[in-house]
Amino acid sequence: NTVAELTPPYNVEIPASISATVDSVFPLSEVASDVEFVQLEVTDESLLRDIFGIKVSDSHILIHDINQVYLFARDGKFLTKVGSQGQGPSEYLHVDKIMLDEKRREIIVSTTTMGIKVYGLDGKYKKTIPNTKLEDLFGGCLQAFIYQQNNNFLLRAGLPLIAPTNEDVWTWALVDNNFQYIKKFYNPELKGRTKELNEQITAKWGEDRWYEHNNETLTDFYNNNFTMSYYAGDTIFRFDETTQDFTPEYILSFAEKPTFEMSHQWGKTDTRFFDYYFPYDYVITKDYFYLFLGHKDKSYIARFNKKNGKIDYAPFENEIIAHRFQNGFTHRRMDISQMFFRNDISGGCPFYVDSKSEDGKYLIDMMNSEDIEKYINMDELKNETVTNEASKQRWMDLLNRLSDDEQIIAIATLK
Repeated sequence: NTVAELTPPYNVEIPASISATVDSVFPLSEVASDVEFVQLEVTDESLLRDIFGIKVSDSHILIHDINQVYLFARDGKFLTKVGSQGQGPSEYLHVDKIMLDEKRREIIVSTTTMGIKVYGLDGKYKKTIPNTKLEDLFGGCLQAFIYQQNNNFLLRAGLPLIAPTNEDVWTWALVDNNFQYIKKFYNPELKGRTKELNEQITAKWGEDRWYEHNNETLTDFYNNNFTMSYYAGDTIFRFDETTQDFTPEYILSFAEKPTFEMSHQWGKTDTRFFDYYFPYDYVITKDYFYLFLGHKDKSYIARFNKKNGKIDYAPFENEIIAHRFQNGFTHRRMDISQMFFRNDISGGCPFYVDSKSEDGKYLIDMMNSEDIEKYINMDELKNETVTNEASKQRWMDLLNRLSDDEQIIAIATLK
């Protein structure tokens, strides 16, 4: 008898103790048909220092570097700076987030103190959307994220608060093209904690009760479906444009979970947090759902088969990084907390998912000369067995002509 394929919401069971079912991290060829390596052109006007954000489409690559925005063609050719730094109506001081709207041929720049600015693909200023400073949109939340969802936008607010509120703290909000609220969505774990969150504003920096939930990796756009998970949550939700609501797509059934206080402490002062498998990132593909599970002893990437429900676990070494500040406070985090795959298509180094295109077509890995020096051995790459020799040769040719301080964008096309 033929077994019927599973349908959403999928139930993904995570046991209290995990054993590896495969020897190495999952191959990129499972999820992607090809990898393209793009060398961003260096000119006097496009000297990149540190990439904070990236948007990739079929035609363009948009880069947020420190506090300047640059537009490149898809092949890496520099096209234009977008706006400029300053305090005038068409300028910005501090860039927070960037968006690329090719349908309207517009670039949207969210600034920290000067509102949301709109520019053309020629980099020239068009308008500032009224009442869109971060304090207007996000109230007292310190962390702010903006995603485009077809004709609307989704905002995500992150803790901690920096200004008090009398209302429940929302986490997601649907807004229109003028960034007017249509609907707000609330993390159930924050319900009823308004007084507690307000009290954190007066807490000393780094105290145990200073909460955060600003993990940007808990979103995905595969097949033009926007999905998200609340920080430390147990459900992946899909946004339904018809109902304008979030519906469960994946139920993460953890046998054991850390307490709210453990998971939301900024510095992870209670180190028992690292005794639990914690969801840091996920990737959705045609056949599989991949879940990154951090743990102090050994971390895993879980691969859930959407057809039959089988779960495999790929182990990898991870460690807790502790940073002690001058005031004596110690901040702890996992060294690796983002999804990655073994690049068996072109070889050379792991493919770390730094970003996902909002049209759901691409996974993006940003690499600089330090990453390449750390991970790639040219002699080993020459002899490495890959699924696409032509792709490996293009990669090697690029590496041979690469100079210092250049940025490479690896773009994997999803199946």
